[in-house]
This record gives sequence, structure tokens and C-alpha cells, in this order.
Amino acid sequence: MKEAFVYVLLGLVAFGFGVGAILATSGTPEHIGSAHSSEERYLYSQSAAAGTLAETTAGSYSLTLSGVSTTMIAFSDRPFRDAFNISTSNFVSTFDTVFGPDAPNAELSFEASQAGVRDSIVIVLEDPTYDEEAGTLTYGVTTVPTPGVDEAQLPATFGPAHLFIDDGSPSLQVLGTVTDEAGDPLPGVTVTGKSPYYPAVSAVTRDDGSYRMAIPKAKEAMLTFTMTSMQTVKMQVDGSESDLDVVMKVETDLET
Repeated sequence: MKEAFVYVLLGLVAFGFGVGAILATSGTPEHIGSAHSSEERYLYSQSAAAGTLAETTAGSYSLTLSGVSTTMIAFSDRPFRDAFNISTSNFVSTFDTVFGPDAPNAELSFEASQAGVRDSIVIVLEDPTYDEEAGTLTYGVTTVPTPGVDEAQLPATFGPAHLFIDDGSPSLQVLGTVTDEAGDPLPGVTVTGKSPYYPAVSAVTRDDGSYRMAIPKAKEAMLTFTMTSMQTVKMQVDGSESDLDVVMKVETDLET
């Protein structure tokens, strides 16, 4: 196998994140920069302290990375040169939206059991599962035949590792809580998110007033909050993920 420095680029994802600012939010945006066209593309970099590769069927494995950081670095291609952080949980929760039915290829670079020996393999990634508390990230993977790589000699365990993933489509994740003016949670509020490039998606707030949604193919979107007898609220959001808490007024409060 060829030698390579251990690096992880979670990658060439057309995750069109531009401005990392949101309106009327209690959270802090992860990225602040200039908005660019939807053609802007991104590379993602994530490292792991160690990993295991367990064969499930011929050519298929369960890849578990441990000591995974809660965030990964993202940076855009030239000429934009934006850089920001995205949470690992966001990447995993929007994985199917980002890549769709066509699972991404990836290069896994790792340090073999012999100190100082570094190798890499090409794989296809599916079904990620992230345990933030344990710091583990698990994928189902299949190997891609690669010159110079003997699958029979793939290590069951390895040291520090990095992962490079090819491109997908953008996604914007938004979460927050909806309350009334007294601060009481509002369950049953319909939250609709609409980006310029994809049909609207919606969610309904839970008993505690919380909501969470992923808006496909978006670096920005308009969120609309509606509920019977309450004033409709509209908010513009930008970034890779945003915490957006909203206070709704009863309809009669608007009457003069």
C-alpha cells in the first residue's frame, strides 16, 4: 500500500454554506463570511484517534472510528476561500440528504499497527451512526479495488486516521424552540422551510416547543412559523446549521 500522511478531508460536498449569520436567533453561527453562488464547493476534514475494520460479508465491512472530534473543518474551493466549522452530528444527521441514493466514495488513510507505517484504502460509505458521548462514528463500507491494496491484509485495528469523502449536495440544518410571550412552549406549531433550490419541507414543534429540520440543497432558507390564533412569523436563516428560537404573539395582540 502506498504511504500517505494521516489526514481526513470530509469532502468535496457541494454544501453551499455562505453567510454564517442568522436573524433573530439565540445561537452563535459557526461560519461568518461572504455569500457566494450555489456553485461554491467544500472540502471537509475530520480526524480520529483510532479505528477498527470488521468484515461483515466478502468485501463489506463495519468501519468504526473512535476519538472523533465533535466538529470538522470545512473550507471552500478557490476562488472563494471560506473556512468554518460544521458539527459532526450535523454531517451525520443530514448524510442521506447530502448524498442522496448514490453513496459517496471515500479514501481512508490510517496508521497501521507498526509505528510510523501509514496506508490508505478507497471505500464506499453508507449508514453512518454517531455516538457523540462515546466519540465514535460507524459506517457500513464496501471496498473499491485499488492497485497495490491487498484486502486480505487490511488491519482489523489501526491508529490515527483521516477520511476523505467526495462531493454531495448542500443541506441546512435548523433547530430551536418556539414559545409564547410568557415564555411557555408552543407545541403544534408548523415550521416550514423553503430554499430557492428545493421544495419546501416542514416540521411540527414537540410538547416542549422544540423543532429540528434539515433543508436540502440550501445554504439559506426562509422559515415560516404558523399556528391557529397566533401571528405568523417569518425568519431568514443562513449558514450550515443554526439555532433559531422564536417567540409568537397571539393574533389579537396585533389589533389596534
